[in-house]
Amino acid sequence: MKTLFQRILIFFLGGYFIYGGLNPRGCGPVNSADLLFHEGGHVIFGMFGEYPGMWGGTLMQLLIPLVLAIHFFKRGDDFSAYAILCW
Repeated sequence: MKTLFQRILIFFLGGYFIYGGLNPRGCGPVNSADLLFHEGGHVIFGMFGEYPGMWGGTLMQLLIPLVLAIHFFKRGDDFSAYAILCW
């Protein structure tokens, strides 16, 4: 059974994604975090050459949520892992 906090979080996540779908140019906290990880990926993977640097933004943008989800799954916190995968 979901706790009250989990139900509230599901409600807000759902609203956030509906808003994002209706207003794709809006910039929210998830978009800002994605931008930070994306641009950081260019810098980090750029040390390995031109093409890894070019692909690094997308790689990092996908790796950060994946690594966090794996961490939460290993801890047994499935709800947090699923919330991160919505990212």
